[in-house]
Amino acid sequence: MERGHFLLLLGQPEAAKEAMDQCQKVLDQLDSVDLAVHASFYRVSGDYWKAKAEFADYYRNSLLYLACIDIDRDLTQDERAERARDLGIAALLGESLYNFGELVRRAHHSSARFSISAALSWSEGVSWFTQLLHPVLDSLKGTPNEYIRSLLFAFNSGDIDKFQSLIPELEKEPYLLQNLNTLRQKICVLALIEAVFKRPIQDRVALPFSIIAKEAQVPVDEVEHLLMKALMLNLIRGTLDACSSVASITWVQPRVLDKTQIGGLKDRLGDWADKVQAQGAFARGVAPELFA
Repeated sequence: MERGHFLLLLGQPEAAKEAMDQCQKVLDQLDSVDLAVHASFYRVSGDYWKAKAEFADYYRNSLLYLACIDIDRDLTQDERAERARDLGIAALLGESLYNFGELVRRAHHSSARFSISAALSWSEGVSWFTQLLHPVLDSLKGTPNEYIRSLLFAFNSGDIDKFQSLIPELEKEPYLLQNLNTLRQKICVLALIEAVFKRPIQDRVALPFSIIAKEAQVPVDEVEHLLMKALMLNLIRGTLDACSSVASITWVQPRVLDKTQIGGLKDRLGDWADKVQAQGAFARGVAPELFA
């Protein structure tokens, strides 16, 4: 893999990709491989996808690299900060990345058979997330790139106002500034998800487009497109009635919640418990013989 690394440094990405593919074939045939070897593979693979500006692929390989190392021991503070910056940018700009929550902190894989193909299959289940609670992100605190960490939390909660307040900071990062429209579209989708999630089930049965437009800060005539995009990405499930301008949402993709979101969930569970108790009291009053 180090051959691939040097080929990247020499500006020969295609030759580096060939070296990576050859290495993957060799590793897949081995019964036992040290984590350091896997770490090297994911590190170089991440560097390759970074050079190609393929954000989702970089994101996946970089997370797997971090899962194979001890970040405090194996990375300097500057390296941790750079990795966190790149991961944050990849999460924000990756086309398929919409769920911003905690992933595997540090995977302690067995030294038994752990092939690259198995690792990549495993990573498919985690590549939709960014590690908001991963310790590597703490390295951004107190640096000029701390705003990237703040952006991740804003996106996780669908907080458009917070995102708007951070837009001036994007001038520090050309990739983010050049893709400002993409970021706006993504956070509108996430604001939709948050708007649905924070409402009790009975309020999702006929959710007016006007409410969605207000929560996502988009014109009413763009709500249908926003809903269709969320449905296509499998972030929500349900139906929409364009004639009546209402949507019925039956499912929202599971997410990692912050304290405010957990508090809202607690309140809804409390309301549900009160309703169950009220129904029980009503049933006892109407048919006490059932409880004798």
